[in-house]
Amino acid sequence: MTRADGYPFCFPDDPVIAPDGKIYLSDLSLQAIWKIDPEAKSAEIWSKDPLFSPGDKSLSGYPVGVNGITLSADAKTLYGVTGGIPMLVKVPVKDDGSAGPAEMLAFGYDNMDGLELDTDGNFYLTETTRSEIWKVSADGKKRQQLGNPLEAPLGAPASIALANGEICVTNLNFFKHLPPEKANSIACSKLENSLW
Repeated sequence: MTRADGYPFCFPDDPVIAPDGKIYLSDLSLQAIWKIDPEAKSAEIWSKDPLFSPGDKSLSGYPVGVNGITLSADAKTLYGVTGGIPMLVKVPVKDDGSAGPAEMLAFGYDNMDGLELDTDGNFYLTETTRSEIWKVSADGKKRQQLGNPLEAPLGAPASIALANGEICVTNLNFFKHLPPEKANSIACSKLENSLW
């Protein structure tokens, strides 16, 4: 699949596979989320919510939309992080499979990239410009910084993964926060107890 609805995939970024086998795919420069049906070999723009687009007011300096995405455990909500106007958003998945209107859950970051959920519904996200990792409570009201370039080998952390009590991120090192021997790497750490 390379195009649908008259649009090519512009900057496809993060895929998530739903329990029914459908694939949600974020598209940074189209500022949208695709929904792909592998069996039907079809795709559609599932959500191109205005909340994803920074318009001409990009706070991060990058005119990009939704980046990292993930699904809730019950697959009734898709979450995403945006880059142009950095925020954590939620998009309801309606009973008919279509997208509801996006809502902002949290803001106050810079260009965000990766996003994952733990079993308690807490969010883990990467912030590339400042090379930070954040844990955000399920309601979006509390946040805890887990890593920054002064405490860990982080350089523009992008994709993120959680498993077996560990957190791992990729270091793209766009902004040269890391020395060459630690750049373009993967950094992992045990998840410590949170502040809440």
